[in-house]
Amino acid sequence: MPITILNKKFTQQLGAITNFYQGNVGDKITAEIEFKTNISVNTANGHYLTLNPVDNIITWSSGDFEVEGFRVGDSINFVKYTSGGAIISQWTAVCNSVNGSQIDVTTIPSWINASNGEIILMQTITFGSNAHKREGLIVDVNHVQNGNAGNEFSLIDGDVTRFSFDLRTMNGTGNQFGSAVGNQSGQFVESIQIFDETIAKTGNVDNNEKYYRLKIIFIQSGLYQPSYFDYANCLKLFSRLRFQSKFGEPFDNLIEIYNDDGDTGYFGEAFNLGVVNSTLIQSVGDLSFDSIMSGQIIVNGATPLAIGCSYIPDDETYYKNKPESQRNLGMTIQTSIISLGSTNVPITSPLNPSGAGYIFFINSVVSVGTTRTINFQFMPNPAFTTFMESRDVGDRLFRIWARIGNTNHLVFENQLISNPPIAGNIDMVVSEYLDHSQNYQNAFDLDLLVTYKANVEDDIAYCGKFRIDYFDNCDFLNAKIEAFNVVTNEKFTIQSNYFDISSIPQIAGKHILNEIQPVNSQFLTTSEKRECILTLDPLIDDVGAYGVKIYMPILYRWETWIEQLNANNDFYPDDKTKNWVPFGTFPNWILRTRIELSKNALQYIFTQPIDILDYDSEPLIDQTIELFVDSTNQNVQIVTDGLLMRVVGTHTLLNGSSFDPLNTFGMITIEPTESSPRWMCSSVVPFDNNINNPLTPMSTLFCDMTFPVPDVCRLECFFDPTKIDLSNGVKFTTKIKTIN
Repeated sequence: MPITILNKKFTQQLGAITNFYQGNVGDKITAEIEFKTNISVNTANGHYLTLNPVDNIITWSSGDFEVEGFRVGDSINFVKYTSGGAIISQWTAVCNSVNGSQIDVTTIPSWINASNGEIILMQTITFGSNAHKREGLIVDVNHVQNGNAGNEFSLIDGDVTRFSFDLRTMNGTGNQFGSAVGNQSGQFVESIQIFDETIAKTGNVDNNEKYYRLKIIFIQSGLYQPSYFDYANCLKLFSRLRFQSKFGEPFDNLIEIYNDDGDTGYFGEAFNLGVVNSTLIQSVGDLSFDSIMSGQIIVNGATPLAIGCSYIPDDETYYKNKPESQRNLGMTIQTSIISLGSTNVPITSPLNPSGAGYIFFINSVVSVGTTRTINFQFMPNPAFTTFMESRDVGDRLFRIWARIGNTNHLVFENQLISNPPIAGNIDMVVSEYLDHSQNYQNAFDLDLLVTYKANVEDDIAYCGKFRIDYFDNCDFLNAKIEAFNVVTNEKFTIQSNYFDISSIPQIAGKHILNEIQPVNSQFLTTSEKRECILTLDPLIDDVGAYGVKIYMPILYRWETWIEQLNANNDFYPDDKTKNWVPFGTFPNWILRTRIELSKNALQYIFTQPIDILDYDSEPLIDQTIELFVDSTNQNVQIVTDGLLMRVVGTHTLLNGSSFDPLNTFGMITIEPTESSPRWMCSSVVPFDNNINNPLTPMSTLFCDMTFPVPDVCRLECFFDPTKIDLSNGVKFTTKIKTIN
């Protein structure tokens, strides 16, 4: 064959070497393909050549001399063999003309006798007079999905990542970097280089065969689209090598394809075929694009240990069909090894076309057994801040991953936030938590709360009111619920509602705020705690400032925490992520509302703690839940599938006091065990006629609440088992509370 691949080698950034493509998303890979090339045809390889002795024209019935690379003026060496390999004769001729399957040469003293099994080889001479070797090479690089034939058109933007080489300058030794042709945004390619290894292989630069090694350095390109790895899918490398007989010729190029299947994985996967051998313990909380921020990552497993980062652009006009590689557009730090015990190690990102970039600074790496703690600082440069400020809200997605063992664990996947210098506190005029019974979106208490006490499974809402001076320029308000360690000051976000104010116009000196974000879509549609609202509040306007209200609903339950990647390692590794209590009651940890207002390029903060009590936190109330088959009134205490049931929650005061019927509310909830959705029947929030709700009122729109005796409150509603997943069991709760 005129182009023969001799060897393939893939080297991961982490050091592993294979003869096939193996790597996880974000990994830097060096692919090396060794091949030899000549311009020749040999009838022993099934090619049929016939001679017209009148005009010395040779016809290739199964091939094309021009595609193979023969050109007018070439010196061609002819060798005639016996079927046993003995040379019968050989001579040199010059190509007079070549046209597709026909070639005319100066002399043909003899020809083969095919019936005797004779063979003839035609091969251009690569040295001396009329020497000719392949002069140009075009290399296309792409990622495609396993099992597909593949092509050169990028899955990212449809462009072709292409490099050109001028092989005329290479004479048996040396190397050359490819020159980029067209847009490079289709891939995360760093460089492509070719090495002439002819002398190293043969010891003779004049050998008719040329030996090359192609070296492609790239980042596995699945960063942008996890669906490439759905089910058993993964990505492979596709490379098309297009050889030009004469440098720059756009026609009759000889093509060789590399298209072997790969073994590649997304975040959380051990390539495509491996078994994960490491765990993520602690991830990263908020990350700012305009200030230096510190963080900690904890993973468990055997080395190698590595870190990678990338911006994930959303604006197609920024990252598609651009001359830059995606590694620059994404400012991507490929998976980079960090040594155990490392201190003060900067890992610097590439710069994007605006000069934006950042340093991921490793302060220290501490190991205890196989647990690795990475303390770091994220350090954006000024151009990075400027670039991110120009992005639309929602187009600041950033990812950080940590490699331990054979898996890249995703430790941060969120929008970068603005974190301007803190100038002071927000002066709240009203600050109040509204419980389940307060089914409205306003608060009026001018006395600030000290600490609000809530129970697990409570749905509450924070309502805060404050003033902004007229003509102040506001950039954003971020209303968050966060876990906070009162000893170490460490925190991580549980719920975040980010409002971009910078694009909201001012009229008469005030931003016209009327912003709404959905929060708790699983609530009854009659509940006012389904939306987070930022709006004006004219009732607290004064001479120099206008009033603003933030209303943020909260549901405290295990589902809020189950996938909390940024939670501190105090809460791992065990089942605490499925436990209602520890995130609010774990030693030294509290929950709190945090309001962040960016105003005039400065940040103003307000925090308000919440005490989270266990569900049965009141020892002076005895509580029981009973299940009855409605048709027979039989107390069965188990879910009877297919039969309408009643749920009865009975609450008895043990301190000798009585319930106040006018100031008591309650609810019954149900959910599949450690699953969702959560359904409710409430004595204060009307039923919304949702036919999918397995809990329905007995007669009115409310959960039935009665007081058989002064110290007993009884809640009751229907339960339809056919409307909920029973495969893993269900969990009922019942709650009674006095309205404040």
